[in-house]
Amino acid sequence: MINISKFWDISKSVTVIGIMILVLSLSNLNQISSRVAYAVGIMDSPSIFPFKTGTSTTSTTNTLDKFGVKEIYLTKSGGEQWYMNMQNPTSDTRFGPHVTLTKNSDGSYKITSNKVRLEVYTSSGYHPDKITTYNQQQLSAKGYMQSPNDWKNVEMTGIVKLISSPSDDNFAWYNRGGVHTDSKPCEGVGYKGDIMYFFSGKTRFAKEQWHSGGYSFTPLKTVSSSIQGKWVGLKYIVYNFQQNGKTVVKVESWFDANNNGNWAKINEFVDTRGWGNQGTYCGGTPDQLITWGGPIATFRWDTATNVSIKNFSVREIQPPL
Repeated sequence: MINISKFWDISKSVTVIGIMILVLSLSNLNQISSRVAYAVGIMDSPSIFPFKTGTSTTSTTNTLDKFGVKEIYLTKSGGEQWYMNMQNPTSDTRFGPHVTLTKNSDGSYKITSNKVRLEVYTSSGYHPDKITTYNQQQLSAKGYMQSPNDWKNVEMTGIVKLISSPSDDNFAWYNRGGVHTDSKPCEGVGYKGDIMYFFSGKTRFAKEQWHSGGYSFTPLKTVSSSIQGKWVGLKYIVYNFQQNGKTVVKVESWFDANNNGNWAKINEFVDTRGWGNQGTYCGGTPDQLITWGGPIATFRWDTATNVSIKNFSVREIQPPL
């Protein structure tokens, strides 16, 4: 005689297991489709992305800087550091804003110029008469452009709010050179993190082997929706490390989408040579690695007509690799 109650219990168990398998399958399918959508650029916003962008997106330190902003990498012991004077930024001799900064009621500063180059100097200052060579092979051997403590391995941080811009452009932080002007083409070198485009939410890196004709770019990738109207955090990081017995350069971009301390790596690239072909213009090899430090670190943007800023910093870091 068949035990009906036992048969019913078994049927329920099989049904539950079947439902669980179906749910898991659909979940995996959703994650796979989300990954494909992001890869081809359908998904723009990290808020709908099922996992963090980039690789190794977690910070290597739990340290906060003097503004309470998370540091991704450790500050080098005895290394150079600069923090924006939030009380009176123009009184700082290590800061060359070259634009008018107007204090907002919340303590941040408004900039309405549509061409911004906020320059930050090391404790040695900027003294072009102390730059003895622009020859890139000589600079590579020397390790610096102006002074031994030039900005080389750094983490640059800026908290910004885009209020208005007539068209799309990007916030770009960069270093490893001096001034970027046509009259000194071989001083205007460096790696650049084009960290975030205003409206399209794209990011990329640039390598400037001379100013202003020696540019190479990594492909644009979409990592966010428009950042207009809200505070966001932007970090550019660059450092040298050894790979197979040779010095290479790594650049990283990090993004805090809501200025709440939740930083995610949105882009990274390692220059192992083969990127750029304009190095001979300044005495280097065609794909010369820019491994030396420079006296100026710069926060740059164009086009935007109203941007608020706060808590900017530049720190010399201990390379993690």
